[in-house]
Parts: sequence; structure tokens; C-alpha cells
Amino acid sequence: MDRIKKLCAFLDECESFADIGCDHGYCTRYMLERKLCKRAVAADISQKCLDKTQKLLPSYIASGELTTVCCDGLEKIPPDTEQVLIAGMGGEEITGILARAFIPKKFVLQPMRNARSVREFLIERGAKITCDTVFESGGKYYFVIK
Repeated sequence: MDRIKKLCAFLDECESFADIGCDHGYCTRYMLERKLCKRAVAADISQKCLDKTQKLLPSYIASGELTTVCCDGLEKIPPDTEQVLIAGMGGEEITGILARAFIPKKFVLQPMRNARSVREFLIERGAKITCDTVFESGGKYYFVIK
């Protein structure tokens, strides 16, 4: 959970938030519990992972603040979503997700490997990187590109 807290510290307050590859939904919970977004979408290619998110956050789903979608990357995410988090997967997977859809207005990307390919992809497409750093958690180092 230390990794999740450190990662979430890079997220900004926004109207709409999408957590791509949400897994358990911990980052979505961080945003909703702290009222950092008015509405959120938790998306994962795995229905099993979405089930975990739905179990963790039923009150937000019931209130309409959270929608969960089973999809590949950004395919069912509205392009006007203000901030998107894509974390915990390889750099090639992250660039593939962005290449198939859109580059969000605000993004926090946390590639587990091949961060350089993510940077190169973003720069080639004219995205503005405002933060490119590394943090440590549990003896491991994690890249964050914002």
C-alpha cells in the first residue's frame, strides 16, 4: 500500500478521473474518499479485477460517483476525461493503450519497465511532461510520468 500512497500523491484534483487497469480500485478509492474528483471510472480488461473494485467501493457506485467498465485500455473512456491514471503495467502496454485511443489532457503514468519508450511516445506526439521522477517503495524503484 505504500506504493499506492506514493503514486496517488501525484494525482491532482479534477472533475473526472479514470483509473485504467484499476485492479483492486485503491487509487480510485483514494480519489473518491478525498473528494479529489466528482466522478470516476475504474476500468480493467479483467472482470475479476473489476469485481474487486466493485466490492471495495459499492457506495460510490450506488451514488453514481463511480462507474466500472470492463474494457481494453481507454476504449470505453470518454476522451474529455480530465485526468487518467495508467499504472502497474509495462511501458509498451501503456503506449499501446494511448496509441489506440487518445492522450489524456492530464495523465499520471507509472510504467513498471520501459519508461523510456513511454517518454519517447509522449514527446513524439507533443504531450507535455510536467514531472518525470522515480520513487522508492519496499526496496523497489518506480517511475512516474505526469
